[in-house]
Amino acid sequence: MEQRPKKQIFRTPSGAMRQEFKVSGSLHRNDGPAVIERDARSGIVIREEYWERNRLHREDGPAIIERAARTGKISSEVFYTNGKQIKKIIKGYPTSP
Repeated sequence: MEQRPKKQIFRTPSGAMRQEFKVSGSLHRNDGPAVIERDARSGIVIREEYWERNRLHREDGPAIIERAARTGKISSEVFYTNGKQIKKIIKGYPTSP
C-alpha cells in the first residue's frame, strides 16, 4: 500500500504561498499536482507541477502549468514524461524542448 503524501506549506522568496506534497521526502502525488503556488495578493493559483517519485511526470496533460497572477489565464504549459521534457507551449505557441 502506497503512503499518503505529506503536505508542507511555506512562502517562496517572491511571497507566493507554496504547497508541496511529498512521500518519503520525494515530491509525489497521484491525485493532483504535487506543487501548487498561489499569488500572495490575489490567491490565484499561479503554478502547478505534477511529480511522480521526484520526477516531473504527467501522462494526461502538462506537468507544469503557469498562470498570470491577476487573471489566472494560462501563460505556459510544459509537458514531461518520466522527468524528460516533451513539449513546451508559451501563450499558445509550441516550442522545442
